[in-house]
Amino acid sequence: MLPRPLPPSVRVDSHTQGNDAALRCAADAYGADRVDLGTDYPFARGPALAAAVAAYRRLADARPAAAVPTL
Repeated sequence: MLPRPLPPSVRVDSHTQGNDAALRCAADAYGADRVDLGTDYPFARGPALAAAVAAYRRLADARPAAAVPTL
């Protein structure tokens, strides 16, 4: 179990290989405001990087405006 409330320093990476369900799970478990855009850059390029950014934007679109930082 995670301690509640979580310390402000706890952040999670959004790199989920484009898996929206995993990204939503991280947002639900840790809070959407703690999910930072993350990739395997420089290894994730082109379509893989675009998929990571698109998944993060879908999360942002599904949450209240203040919950997820926008790009």
